Amino acid sequence: MKTELQLHLRQLVGLTTSVDKKLNEALLEVMLVAKPPEFYDKTTITTVAGTSAYSLTAQSKDILAVVGATVDGTSTVKPTRLTKGDYREFDEQWQTTTTRGRPHKWFRFGQEIILYNDVPDAVYTITVRHLERPTVMSADADVFPLPLEWEEPTILRAAAKMFTLLGNPERKEMADQLFNEAVGFIVDKVANIENSGDKDAGMRAGTHSMKAGRR
Repeated sequence: MKTELQLHLRQLVGLTTSVDKKLNEALLEVMLVAKPPEFYDKTTITTVAGTSAYSLTAQSKDILAVVGATVDGTSTVKPTRLTKGDYREFDEQWQTTTTRGRPHKWFRFGQEIILYNDVPDAVYTITVRHLERPTVMSADADVFPLPLEWEEPTILRAAAKMFTLLGNPERKEMADQLFNEAVGFIVDKVANIENSGDKDAGMRAGTHSMKAGRR
């Protein structure tokens, strides 16, 4: 990838550190666009009565974004999907350790996840679903962590960042345009495949109904 990016730049001297940095910046941006299923994971948190904040850095994975949280169910209580809130609402509600109950909302604040409305009043098992942060690439031999189709958009996005650094707005604009086209092409094709899958399933169901009707 580094070699291909340098070919886009047509400048090889003194750019190695910047190339590494911009490639990793571009990778993060593409991750947030692509949201590849391979990078979704879940983490379990056990609450403590009266405690609303729980560290995310203590988990085994480096978390890029939290996408949801659920209070696990028991033999008598169904699981509850928590609603995403924010710190402003949390502050406005004057949450204190005296306001306790089953939590129904969450938000991320720094490297912590905050559970509230209400602050946990007992031990609950919380499943946090998240998108992992990719490993930083530095060596030429490092394996690109996303599916192959996202390699070209990552190179193009890194090239745009490098052209900004090199003071070349024309080529930066061209790289941005190619990046947007590449991302749009992949997103559209994936959507078409998923939609055609639904249509195929519907057609198969319709065919089976017609055959059943003939009988």
